[in-house]
Amino acid sequence: DYYTTPTASGYQDTEGSLTSPVLNFEAIGSVIVNWESYFRYCCYPYAPVYLDVGSTVDGVTTWTTFDAHGSFIESANTASANPLPVSVDVSCVAAYQDSVQLRFAYRQAPETGNAYSHYFWGIDDVTVTSNNVANDLEITQVTNGNVFTVWEYRLTPFNQAINSGDGGLIAGVMYKNTGTETQINVDVLIEILDADSMPIFSTTETIDTVYSYANAPTCPANSQDTLYV
Repeated sequence: DYYTTPTASGYQDTEGSLTSPVLNFEAIGSVIVNWESYFRYCCYPYAPVYLDVGSTVDGVTTWTTFDAHGSFIESANTASANPLPVSVDVSCVAAYQDSVQLRFAYRQAPETGNAYSHYFWGIDDVTVTSNNVANDLEITQVTNGNVFTVWEYRLTPFNQAINSGDGGLIAGVMYKNTGTETQINVDVLIEILDADSMPIFSTTETIDTVYSYANAPTCPANSQDTLYV
């Protein structure tokens, strides 16, 4: 067993996993699992800690796996903060479902095989909450190039800006839906300002659909997406 949580808490210990009782979220459109975590693992770059969410329909339980390392940057042999607050929105599988189970599973990441890693994972103060905000969008980062291959700065001189190839510049935003309602026809205004913060150019792009976590076409849902202009 990888856990020592007393069964009196309502959880039961199993080989490599910790499973909750059946939970009813039939009338709830947002399900967020929160806990405090502390872990360290060995030998592979990917964290072996997961949150599995099972939804039972007609007696058949389907499990969906979510990464449970939170804001910890995956690194073998490095301990996380203690405690490390973790919050995972599982609405894409749990919202509006009447038979849901949660389990914490310590197992080797699928990228590296089926073996078990070692060291430890401590879990405490598990709570399930809901997002009560229906309509809310957030820009998480403004970009002036490809966020995966170009260093990003708050301010970039024009002679270091990324040319789009046709005389223009590449700009963009990373965005996410932090509300419970899917948003349609979202306008994104991009402005280029001079030294006095006066606009010298502006353009608007429309995002057709920004899905909520509960309505996301993939599950686990992507936490954010990127728009390039």
